[in-house]
Amino acid sequence: MVGKALLVTFFLLLGYGLLIERYQKKIQRTAQTIGQRNLVKGEEYLFEASSWADTVILGSSMSEMLLSEQPSKHRYNLAMPGLSAHEGLQLMQLAKHIPRVLLIEINTLVKVQKLSLMDEFKQPATLRLKQYLPFTRQKYQPAGVLKAVLRDWFGTPTTPAMVVSAPDSALLQKGFRAYGPFIKPLPPDSVFRQTFTQLRQTLDKFHRRGTRIIFYEMPNHPVIQSIPLAQKTRQFVQIFFNAPGYHRVALPHEIYQTSDGVHLLPPETVRYSVFLNHQLAQLPHQLQLAQSKMD
Repeated sequence: MVGKALLVTFFLLLGYGLLIERYQKKIQRTAQTIGQRNLVKGEEYLFEASSWADTVILGSSMSEMLLSEQPSKHRYNLAMPGLSAHEGLQLMQLAKHIPRVLLIEINTLVKVQKLSLMDEFKQPATLRLKQYLPFTRQKYQPAGVLKAVLRDWFGTPTTPAMVVSAPDSALLQKGFRAYGPFIKPLPPDSVFRQTFTQLRQTLDKFHRRGTRIIFYEMPNHPVIQSIPLAQKTRQFVQIFFNAPGYHRVALPHEIYQTSDGVHLLPPETVRYSVFLNHQLAQLPHQLQLAQSKMD
């Protein structure tokens, strides 16, 4: 009886594995929570995108839909809600991936509260299992795959961005309250120095191997953009990365509409993507060559 159950289980797993292998590229957005979405993205980068991504975007939920209106087979958006560029860099080091261009959102480089992602990637045996048996990854959990199939079947929009077309006063007030801890108790300079020293040490390793590193700041509500944390972060980026090979894209002068004070409305994300592309085109000739090869 036990042998029969094991045999049935084996063939079911084999069939599911073959199904995943066949339709792997068509299975998208299977995560059911934000935490799971980040884990899916991390695994997808480690086991798939790190082999082909020449441009990598690192940041938080603010950057999750950045440049999404211009899909590229050589660009991967590793921005993750609730996290920052630091976690993305840890994943890149784990994958031993050196891209041509690295886009880094500065808004969340210094955070009061830190969430953990890398604990999920600390077991070599588990990583090996996920590498060779894709159906064991979070992305291909049966419940999530079924959800994705039903979503595509009924024609639900495929973008994970918030379906908000205009600013909402209640959301704005909620966003300002959530940002309350960032407005008054500014971390001491020692926290900034430690954060940026470690970041510079990490990025220097990529820079020495030919990666072009570009810092950008996602637009927010003017109140959020002017808080001391944002101002000091810009100052430290200027101080620590004022060297050849490091580039900075300044905030646009125009005001961008947000849904909650922090996240851009979808049309505004498109508008900022156009602005960012224009700014990238103004960077040194070497970077333009790298971009042309990727696009």
